[in-house]
Amino acid sequence: MKDIFLSDAHIKGTSSQQRVVCDFLDSIRDGTSRLFILGDFFDFWFGFKGVVPYGYIPVLSRLMDLREKGVELIYLEGNHDFFMGPFFSKVLSARVYANEASLEVGGRKALIAHGDIVDTGDYGYRLLRRFLRSKPVFTLAHTLPPFLILGLAERFSGMSRRYRPRQRGLRETLRRFAREKWREGYEVVILGHSHTPDRVEEDGRLYINTGEWIKAFTYLEVTGSSFDLKEYNPSSHHALLQHMGL
Repeated sequence: MKDIFLSDAHIKGTSSQQRVVCDFLDSIRDGTSRLFILGDFFDFWFGFKGVVPYGYIPVLSRLMDLREKGVELIYLEGNHDFFMGPFFSKVLSARVYANEASLEVGGRKALIAHGDIVDTGDYGYRLLRRFLRSKPVFTLAHTLPPFLILGLAERFSGMSRRYRPRQRGLRETLRRFAREKWREGYEVVILGHSHTPDRVEEDGRLYINTGEWIKAFTYLEVTGSSFDLKEYNPSSHHALLQHMGL
């Protein structure tokens, strides 16, 4: 059995990109113990009561299929998806973490997070994040019609991108954070957010960034004590399905 980690798909409604993610989720139904989603799986998600965006139904149905197959779902909120709501906590029985999780992975103590709050010096973004997760925003979002909230989603999504640290410095910032966590006793640190797959090993400690699902389709697969950063090839998957007549 294996654990799968992915992040930063930024799924938008009924996009062709969502189909790629759905195909991948179909491909891991057998032999997967846990699926970790490290944030920004959706380009925007807010957990409404009794309502889910219809454009996400294909990928949500795949997550339901995985849950019915016995795969445990673990969701780390990102900067585009938060207040995951009753669909994730009750329908999918997912474990949802707003910030970070300390869990055992591959027999090692691991720190898992999206990575958007790693840079403590990015005051603009941290202020925006605190505002979007504040009680007044939560209350207002549940008061207004969902279609109005979703209509504002693209604007908030763009604001979040602008406040993300520059890519050049972000990789080193995440690596420094991983080293800090190693000193605290963690053996493995797994993050997303940067959209750049990364792997660093030092003195028996490991840091992995899962990359993104916009162009590269990278993910982490953990089998036993082996941590493998992989890339999903949508073309190969479609070719196999055609060969099988599916």
